[in-house]
Amino acid sequence: MSTRSSARAIAVVTVIATLIVGFLIGVVTDRVWLYRHGPRFGPRAQRFTAERIVKHLDNELTFTPQQRAQVTQIIEARQKRIAVIQAAFRPQIRQEIDQTNAEIEKILTPEQRTKFEQLKMRVRHPRE
Repeated sequence: MSTRSSARAIAVVTVIATLIVGFLIGVVTDRVWLYRHGPRFGPRAQRFTAERIVKHLDNELTFTPQQRAQVTQIIEARQKRIAVIQAAFRPQIRQEIDQTNAEIEKILTPEQRTKFEQLKMRVRHPRE
């Protein structure tokens, strides 16, 4: 392998690793936020979101009171269905994250692997 192609391979691996690490940092940040502040979704959050959507649409379209009530009902019903769909995909997302971690571990040195395991432990137990 020439020096040029070796440098290119290192650059590609670095970019891919950076993207994966960025994704994992985003996941960790999200989990920590959820752990400290509670869920961003749920009945209360959905109501707030539905209210904001209806308010925005009402400002643009000037609903009658009946239309406003109907649009609110439609949005709330769909939000519940969306929540069910999201819940169904969570295990697949978790599996993808676990597989990503496993792939990263394969390319790490033993010292890096030890540190990586410690980082993952913080994700699972942020208050410890």
